[in-house]
Amino acid sequence: MYRFLVEHPRWIQPRRLAKIDARAGSDRGRIYRVLPGGKKARPVPDLTQRSGAGLAKALESPNGTLRELAHQQIVWSADEAAVPGLRRLVRTGSRPQTRVQAMAALAELGRLAKRDVASALGDAHSAVRRHAIRLSEPLLTDDPNWIEHLAKRADDPDSFVRQQLAYSLGQATQPKAGKTLTKLLLRDAADPYLAAAILSSSLPHFAAIQKTALSSSSIPEAVGKQIQQIATRIGAKPEIITEAESNKPQPAVATNRSDVLKQFAQAAALKGTSADGRAIFQARCSACHKLGGIGNAVGPDLAALTDKTPQTLLIGTIDPNREVSEQYTAFLVRLKSGSTLGGMIADETANGFTLRGVDGKPQTILRADVAEMKATRRSLMPEGLEAGLNPNEMANLLAFIANSN
Repeated sequence: MYRFLVEHPRWIQPRRLAKIDARAGSDRGRIYRVLPGGKKARPVPDLTQRSGAGLAKALESPNGTLRELAHQQIVWSADEAAVPGLRRLVRTGSRPQTRVQAMAALAELGRLAKRDVASALGDAHSAVRRHAIRLSEPLLTDDPNWIEHLAKRADDPDSFVRQQLAYSLGQATQPKAGKTLTKLLLRDAADPYLAAAILSSSLPHFAAIQKTALSSSSIPEAVGKQIQQIATRIGAKPEIITEAESNKPQPAVATNRSDVLKQFAQAAALKGTSADGRAIFQARCSACHKLGGIGNAVGPDLAALTDKTPQTLLIGTIDPNREVSEQYTAFLVRLKSGSTLGGMIADETANGFTLRGVDGKPQTILRADVAEMKATRRSLMPEGLEAGLNPNEMANLLAFIANSN
């Protein structure tokens, strides 16, 4: 906007707001197009009058805005005539952006077929393969054998493709998914982003992953500690918890949180970059926190924090157990059947309660079925999430949390 003040007045301190005109420039309209000197504006075609086939053809445009408008119109019109052209573009589109958008449009129309995704999984461009994995997640439920196609991408040379594979395998229940996650863990555990993706999908396949982690010397100790914490906090079977505790993987980070805070103290004084912090948040925090349109609302609402100073955020990130709200305290529950569950109390009645783990899934438990229940006095958030980060990266993460709504 052609305005002196773009920020909403509610976010400006009253003493500063009193010195400025919050409406300055409101009579000057908006800047909606910027052109080089001496150049005429290129006309924007009216796509609303095009057929489905014509809209599909528009996805071949080198102009990203035009492709977006065509994609939008394809979805809005739901014209079946666009489907053959979209299928052709998935295979033969001249640009990777075109191939991805054609595949996405087919998915939004409910017409994405296995042959379309199979073609995209073998695409020469890594972004097309990555989005093919993401868009094929419904097939993991519809076709039990689809996991065989995705499992082949565990050897993909692109780390972002393997990261998406790790995320998507959390939607699968087949044993093959657990074996593939284990394969990824052995290959990529040293990459903190990939390790976080693998662990975020570990719950349906935890036994296989935990067994591999405890028996392999190639798994970083910090990752081993996180697996141990998952086993003891979110309801693994008793034998898994016992094995994890008996092996006691030692963390690669200091267990004394005060020492770790000293190591990262300078992060609170650095000016971080929110855009770079977003990727770190998605890899390490989004399993339990939702912020900036990404993640799961399991833990506290970070957007609602009243104190977002770097020092406060740094302490909360590195030492999550320093101050634990009763609402987010982790409980361990042993049932009379022998099962052990873990999570925080999401709801309570006279006859039972609902336990919610880091996966966000509720488990309703009758009090009559409980043999023992313990409050851990600890947060569901594990310690050691800073492992592998440097102070600059931590500053980026803090900036993203502080600046996101």
